Amino acid sequence: MYAFYLPRGHDLDKLINLSYIDKIMYKKSMEKFYKDEAEKYGAIFGKGDGN
Repeated sequence: MYAFYLPRGHDLDKLINLSYIDKIMYKKSMEKFYKDEAEKYGAIFGKGDGN
């Protein structure tokens, strides 16, 4: 999670000191980002299923 948010300008100390609920929210947000990126690239380049 830190490798995802640090290059985006988040402070390491703030990330380390997040509450458990906030860490879950950050992790789910990161997962949604990667899911959306996969859908975007799937739409651009095809899903890889031969279509």
